[in-house]
Amino acid sequence: MAWDNSFPANASPVLTGTAGIRANWAALETTVGVDHNYMGQTRDGQHAKVSLYETTKPTAATKTGIVYTKAVSTATELYYEDAAGNEVKITSGGALANTDSVVAWAVFDGVTLAIADSYNVTSVANPSNGYYNITFTTSLASANYAVVGTSASTVTQNYFTFISRPYGATKTVDVCRIVTIRVTDSASLQPSKQIMLAFIL
Repeated sequence: MAWDNSFPANASPVLTGTAGIRANWAALETTVGVDHNYMGQTRDGQHAKVSLYETTKPTAATKTGIVYTKAVSTATELYYEDAAGNEVKITSGGALANTDSVVAWAVFDGVTLAIADSYNVTSVANPSNGYYNITFTTSLASANYAVVGTSASTVTQNYFTFISRPYGATKTVDVCRIVTIRVTDSASLQPSKQIMLAFIL
């Protein structure tokens, strides 16, 4: 039987209900035993492990910190929420999540837009010459991230390129726009062959 907190009923005779009472206690021990030590073990009442079922972001509570898991794509990730409702992602893809560090990065071909390797970058678009929109797989916690990177010119002459962000260009928790600029005697927006970007928060 499953644990029944209404058993035995007030009118149940004690002697005739003993088998049911024992079965009910056995069900409780099975349930509690999923995560706890019990029944005369050295560490009775202590956790053997903690199993957290997937949920959604809980309602914050005064003077309370909450640890929980929730689904991210097809993975179950661990989170912490403080009393103010601020959510911190603890794990990501089977490892500790980046905190106050690189939250996304990508190495891609600025001509073909093929991504050679990346973390938390789902796509790269080229809306116009020299412009690139970087879309994150998982939204960042804030749009106040830093963008750093390098790029290589598409030509063999003594040109060099650098990466910039146009004033007022898109920079959200989901997408960031950058430009690559080729410099000779003058500067112009030009695509770059290889672009390496890191987003730091």
